[in-house]
Amino acid sequence: MLWEPRRRMTAGTAPDDTENRPRVFHGAKLGKILTISIAAFNSEKYLAKCLNSLINCKELDKLDILVINDGSTDSTRQIAEEYQERYPNSVKVINKENGGHGSTINCSIKLATGKYFKLVDADDWVDSEGLDKLVRFLEDTTVDLALNPCTYINTGGEIIKTLDSVKLHEVIEYGKEYELNEIENAINLQMHTATFRTEIVKKIKKPIAERCYYVDNEYIMYPIPYVETVTALDYVIYKGNAEQISEAMKNYDMSGRNQVSRPNREEPVENSEGHAP
Repeated sequence: MLWEPRRRMTAGTAPDDTENRPRVFHGAKLGKILTISIAAFNSEKYLAKCLNSLINCKELDKLDILVINDGSTDSTRQIAEEYQERYPNSVKVINKENGGHGSTINCSIKLATGKYFKLVDADDWVDSEGLDKLVRFLEDTTVDLALNPCTYINTGGEIIKTLDSVKLHEVIEYGKEYELNEIENAINLQMHTATFRTEIVKKIKKPIAERCYYVDNEYIMYPIPYVETVTALDYVIYKGNAEQISEAMKNYDMSGRNQVSRPNREEPVENSEGHAP
């Protein structure tokens, strides 16, 4: 089911059908296991799908969902606030001036109340069943960093790329806790594979760069000095919108030093009205 605004239709939304609208969640506020930070800038076409994949989880009451509206000029704010109204114990909307992807991460780290912390882009979504499994795992562990595979999917529903949580399978046993220095070369540490213990990301002393594209590496590297233990899991959580990634890469000048899917250094945003998907 997709979101529909009360007064007007927007792209990608469902017909008016009261029975199919998201239910209101009135459960008592419980201790949160996982904070999910959603960076949202002009995301009206995608945000409902992203949020529906979260609110469909059986472990919804253990999620702290922060939608950081980064100065959107479309109906992103309206969509997000309707979910906040229906799921007030799980969804919180933060409306702020545009500052880029890094600014949304900095904001959500400060506000996070979950035991663990994960980033999800508004134009992507999660595997609801996989997220339920992850929440139950996180509830019973104290590991500093958990890694899950992620997939990138095109509009036809075809998986075009998978990032595993492990690079050297002969070294890693899924679900086992390791010292990071034991296996640092055997894991696949990426923004969308990573779930950090919130206490770890709150220790970051230097803010993530703001008004920049591609802050992935900063977000991954800044917490590492505080990470001692890691576990790799074998089930997918993150599902990325492959078309959005392809479009972003068309707009990035891939020089000889940046032959990777995510560049090592962030380039300044000349027009700071938005940020990278």
